[in-house]
Amino acid sequence: MFYSYLAPILTSFVITLVLTLITLKLFPLLKLLDRPKKYGLTRKPIPYGTGLILYVNFLIITFFFLPLSTQIIGMIIGASILVFTGFLDDFFDLSPLIKLVIQLIASIIIIFSGFEVFVITNPFGGTIPLDTWHLILTGGISISIVSALFLIFWIIGMINTVNFLDGVPGLASGITVIAGIILFLLAIRPDFHIVDQKSFALLVGTFTVSIAVIWAFEFPPPKLLIGDTGSTFLGFMLALFAVFSGAKIATAFIVMGFPIFDLLLTVIKRIFQKKSPLKGDRQHLHHDLLRAGFSPRKTVFIIYTLSALFGLSALYLNSLQKFIAISLIFSIMVILKISLVISSKQ
Repeated sequence: MFYSYLAPILTSFVITLVLTLITLKLFPLLKLLDRPKKYGLTRKPIPYGTGLILYVNFLIITFFFLPLSTQIIGMIIGASILVFTGFLDDFFDLSPLIKLVIQLIASIIIIFSGFEVFVITNPFGGTIPLDTWHLILTGGISISIVSALFLIFWIIGMINTVNFLDGVPGLASGITVIAGIILFLLAIRPDFHIVDQKSFALLVGTFTVSIAVIWAFEFPPPKLLIGDTGSTFLGFMLALFAVFSGAKIATAFIVMGFPIFDLLLTVIKRIFQKKSPLKGDRQHLHHDLLRAGFSPRKTVFIIYTLSALFGLSALYLNSLQKFIAISLIFSIMVILKISLVISSKQ
């Protein structure tokens, strides 16, 4: 079955590699570089905002290999808005509120393009319906209010989860590669899905290969950085992959569990400290690991390993076991955060 995806995956690999090599030459000429001195770094500036490569590859693969359904068109429009905003933010530092509004607009576009979560599995048995309380709009368009609110929180949450991972080069791209591999393996499992997964498997397979190429150049010491252009695009696509062609939300949540809980704990901490939950700081797990004395390479490998182990296990867990895995991730996350904070103060 994998062989049917070989041509588009190889195409994605070649396109991304060629665009990356061009970018490494072109971005310095256009002065599209990061500002290492701003963060106390002594290295030379490197190409920044190179997540644009992932977006261009996505457009090419989509137009050549996928039917342009309403959902795919919605993905393209939403991604385009986010990438454009992310690219501006990389060089002009947009306010967090503006970025949040743009994320909300992209989420609403996705809802109107036909994405919906009908049910989520109850880990203790049965399902919890979300396609209730419909709002009938002009033209007979019906929107499920609960499903729409769930999607908005899911998409915005995932965008910011991946965005906050971008504090160490290669962390956001590496975690996304792991998540992509897990979701691709889930999609090609035989006799597992009610809904046909061919379009989804092709999309996530080509997407993952594209990120893997970028990751090879972004891994410490980096030759380029994807910036907000890349991290917001990656978070957006991961969020959609989890609900595309049948929900895979629990699996995606387990793979991204450590970053998601890191985001939640950090936001709660900011609120208690009476700080803006939208403004970034250096209180994330990867920052704690760096302060504890781990190198950037060791830091990303620790988080890679945790995500990969739980992600692979999710392929074989039932609903209750996934709930237990998520609870375990949260417990490990809290213990790890507390241990690292204590360690850094000694």
